[in-house]
Amino acid sequence: MKKRVLSVLLIVPMLFCLVGSLSCKQEKTPINAVVTVEFSDTEAPFTKESDDLLEKAFISDENSLKNYVYKNSSGRVVVNTSFVGKVKIQKKIDYFMPRYEYNYSEGEYIEVNPIGYDNRLYGEDGEVATSGKQSVERFYREQELLFLATQGLKSLGKHITVKNLTVIPSKLNRGVVTNTIFWPHQSISYTGSGEELSSVYQMTVSKEIKEVKIGNKPINSYILIPYAFIYNGEELMTNTLCHEYMHSLGAPDLYSYENSKEAVGEFDIMGGKDTAIPNLSLSYVRAKLGFIDEGKHILPITQSGEYRLFPAESDSEVKAYKITQSEYISKGESFYIEYRNLGKGSLTEVDTEGIIIYRVNQDNGYINQSGEQTNRWSGNTYGENEVYLFRYWRELFGFSEQRDEITKNDICYATVADKEGYKIYGNTEVSKNAITYSDGQNSGITVEYLGKNSDGSVNVRVDIPPQSQRESIAQSLTARVGNYHTLYFDGNKRGNAHIVVCENKIRRAKAQKLVEGKYGKVITVSTDLLKYDLARFGGYERYVYLCYEDENGLSAVSEYHVKGIKNVNIITVVIVAGVVGFLLPSAVIKGLTVIKKRRSEKHEN
Repeated sequence: MKKRVLSVLLIVPMLFCLVGSLSCKQEKTPINAVVTVEFSDTEAPFTKESDDLLEKAFISDENSLKNYVYKNSSGRVVVNTSFVGKVKIQKKIDYFMPRYEYNYSEGEYIEVNPIGYDNRLYGEDGEVATSGKQSVERFYREQELLFLATQGLKSLGKHITVKNLTVIPSKLNRGVVTNTIFWPHQSISYTGSGEELSSVYQMTVSKEIKEVKIGNKPINSYILIPYAFIYNGEELMTNTLCHEYMHSLGAPDLYSYENSKEAVGEFDIMGGKDTAIPNLSLSYVRAKLGFIDEGKHILPITQSGEYRLFPAESDSEVKAYKITQSEYISKGESFYIEYRNLGKGSLTEVDTEGIIIYRVNQDNGYINQSGEQTNRWSGNTYGENEVYLFRYWRELFGFSEQRDEITKNDICYATVADKEGYKIYGNTEVSKNAITYSDGQNSGITVEYLGKNSDGSVNVRVDIPPQSQRESIAQSLTARVGNYHTLYFDGNKRGNAHIVVCENKIRRAKAQKLVEGKYGKVITVSTDLLKYDLARFGGYERYVYLCYEDENGLSAVSEYHVKGIKNVNIITVVIVAGVVGFLLPSAVIKGLTVIKKRRSEKHEN
């Protein structure tokens, strides 16, 4: 009997190990879970026709969310959308609408919706003000809407995770005001207490916040976008939907909340301009999101000459060039050029085909509302622009001024193209149409459109003033928000930098083996790029290895340790559990044998 019990003890851990190992092989599928919502007073409920239109908007249309993200990410991100349910909320639409409107002529708030939420602003003294913090009540109502929209939905499959939840309210009975619950936006589901929020004015009574789940699947990122923002009764519109989903992938807004002057316009979907179809992101942004690679898709320009560019939306490897001058050390700014063949992935309301030139200051993308440097990527939202797209000046009543618009009247003010007066941009004087740093200093760079080739590419002439001796940059790895890291190259090294990212530490790493790919995928980048943005690590621990190659051969290998959650392989854990399961019964057997022997010896004595 004892032997049978011990045999069972041995078998159970082994079975656990086997089953666990098999289950580990089934990868979890991330989905964009879509739920449609109607209210007790919905006048235009969802129909078979609206369901078909949503299927087109998310999956099958040429400009659907799925096709757009796949194209924008160069095939690296696939959006798997699942329509997980229709929900009828037993509350009126107005319950989730603002209670007040501000009457500018009277200078006060007027109650227009008694059952709505308090949308007034409060000053630090707790009094209603024209500027300040919004009442926390909107936050509570939105969390309630999310909870009601997901309550009662069927549990999802065992091997499914929710990458994003999209909530689509039915056509509303009245218009939607910006900065309200029904204005399209992306956010993060909140599981803490509303009292912990510092961005809103706290009312005297806090309310319970129920965790938002689909079955037992937790919700992190979510998008709220009413049906009218996808279909207006005449045409399918996916631009806003794609813009909000790009937020869930980490992209910030590239328009300013603080001034009306356009910095990027329709040349990036995050630029805030509504266009006929969702436009691609700028090559700089795509690289930062891990959609394309510096060193492969973005190449450095270090000297004057003729260069060839294919459209950014094409399958060609080179999508942009980056120009970094010696002033980068003190200013942190560089310049990019890329070609947009608008109409094939970048359609706008005007004719804007041509070369675009933009300035990038990465540090400006981490400025918060108070003007402080943070580790949160905010794009052009606050402070100075992270990305600024150059546009032509104009003569008006004897004065020269730079246009606020990016495009207008079928003339693109922002592209170097085959049009009289628009064939060259930049000059050697500190005056109009110069490629300048943000402080106004002229870079002296000029870009000239030379013509289009039969294969769809264009030729450009780039002239760069003679470079002063490049200043030294200290080699370092700097952390950014969301586990993004920027690797700065040693300023004294010229040639190529070879980078390998590993899950495990390499003992005594050798440069030759690193370059040959013995330690993993090798990223090779010209040191003329000065830095390289590593892909997001997802919170896990990683090791980064770097060596340089020039005419003298390979340098020694540098190691960087990126701290984070240990990347524990569950199969390893199961195997360990199996070993423990084997050792423990063995120890028990040995112990019982010893006890039995001692009892026998005691009995004999």
